[in-house]
Amino acid sequence: MHALNRWILLACALTACKKHDESLAKPSDREADFAAQLKTAIGRDLTFDEANHRLTGSNEAISTTNLYQEWVATAPADRPEAIKKIAAGFAQAHGDTADAAKVRPQLRPAVRAVSYFDPSQITRLAAGMGSAASTTKIPFVALGAGAGAAVAIDSPDSMSIATDKQLADWKMSIDDALAIAVANLRADGAHLEQLEPGVWGAKTGDSYDASRIVLVDDIRKLNLPGGAVALIPNRETLLLAGAKDARGLLAMAARAEAVEADPRPIHTVALCLGDAGWSDCVPDVTPEVQNKFSELAARGWISLYGDTHDAYQDELGDDLFVAHLAGMKKQGGVSVSYATWTKTVPTMLPKADLIAFVVLEGPEGKEKGKMLGLARWDRVMAAFGSHLKETGRLPRYWATGDWFPSDAELAKLPLEQKP
Repeated sequence: MHALNRWILLACALTACKKHDESLAKPSDREADFAAQLKTAIGRDLTFDEANHRLTGSNEAISTTNLYQEWVATAPADRPEAIKKIAAGFAQAHGDTADAAKVRPQLRPAVRAVSYFDPSQITRLAAGMGSAASTTKIPFVALGAGAGAAVAIDSPDSMSIATDKQLADWKMSIDDALAIAVANLRADGAHLEQLEPGVWGAKTGDSYDASRIVLVDDIRKLNLPGGAVALIPNRETLLLAGAKDARGLLAMAARAEAVEADPRPIHTVALCLGDAGWSDCVPDVTPEVQNKFSELAARGWISLYGDTHDAYQDELGDDLFVAHLAGMKKQGGVSVSYATWTKTVPTMLPKADLIAFVVLEGPEGKEKGKMLGLARWDRVMAAFGSHLKETGRLPRYWATGDWFPSDAELAKLPLEQKP
């Protein structure tokens, strides 16, 4: 078997997990102790990389962050068994997956935040595992702009995510493999249930609840008023309500906020089901609903960009600026995201609702920023998109280079002083 087929991006689900608590952050020696126990249970030559929170070997890299949090959240008496389950999962993931006929019944859809599929993220995880790892990709089908559905190879205690190399071995496209995975998940059971009046969801705890968003035929059969709106705040949660049901939408939003800090997050950007599938949306059946879901969307995008921002900035160094995505509220309570584009500062721009154009004033070394005004993203791209270059990152960024619009060009937008 090719070494890359044993390179794994593994998400092990513990069967006795409690809810995540922000107080779970522990000193590094606790995580090192957990990593040592896991290494012993796995029984392979692995080294704990404390700075990057992973166990690495000659052909694998195991991220310990979520595994450690879930282990800490497990009752102390159950932790030895939890370690065994995790280790068993990695043993299963090392099994031969080259035979398409054998692996076919194991395929399931795996919904993840879009940052999971970022090529640089995969390269970082695979550091030290050979040059071929840098060309490995995880094929996926987009679910809006912030999430995607990949294909998981499911085992009793683990799942590994299929790479492009594995799909090539199976002679399958991502669409072919995902169709098989969706059919398998449907055969497992849709498990869509009414959680409260107006709110439906999947809460089986089988690690595929958020993935059930791909069961669109089953979701359409719910006949939710105005069409289905979904939230997937984490991998263990799928919430559904009708686009015209204000009460149900607000109840769904409250449920998403309650689990927003749980492990394995995806995002809090609403998705609406249309003829072509799922797309990002902000339900607006009432002003209260619009305000709440615009807030969730802004917070979701800020989190998605924030998860990878520092690593991206470290990678680029001091000569390029990776703009932060931030949030503000407009008059009327609608939340929006914004990013700054500063003259003379080559910038990587995240997609934002608004772009703030800034110039630096004052003596060298003591410059202060002066905002010229704000403009909506679609207007900025229509006017200046030809000068920007998309970077290939996920979530998406656009590089400004040294170019900055002239005063005359900015005047044509036009700029606004308030959102």
